[in-house]
This record gives sequence, structure tokens and C-alpha cells, in this order.
Amino acid sequence: MVSGAVTSALAYALWYQVLPELKTATAANVQMTVPLWAALMAWVFLGEGVSVELLWAAVLVLGGVLIGQKR
Repeated sequence: MVSGAVTSALAYALWYQVLPELKTATAANVQMTVPLWAALMAWVFLGEGVSVELLWAAVLVLGGVLIGQKR
């Protein structure tokens, strides 16, 4: 629990430090990728499996982010 609280606090501190430098649309799009980062970290550090559903979800999220960045 302490480990999660510390890493979350550090992540939020970093996010709020970088946030003023980003455009609103860019910040929103970056925020949409958080579940993908969590899945990636679970795969790398915890040995979680990667399913076909996860890959499709990643494609859809990244596709949405790319569309959002172009507008």
C-alpha cells in the first residue's frame, strides 16, 4: 500500500509540474493513455499476460489519441 501511495504521489507531482506546459487538447490526450501505461507496466514488472482484447483496446485508444491530436 505504501509503495502504491508513494508512486502515485510522485506520478501526480510530475504530472502537475508538466501540465502547465501542455495545450489542453494534448493534456487530455496524454491522460487517455494512462490505462495503456498501466497495462504496459503490469506486463513488464508483474509478468501480466497480454490478451487479444488488450491489444485491440490499445489500438482503439491510440487511434483515438491520434485523431484527437490532429484536430
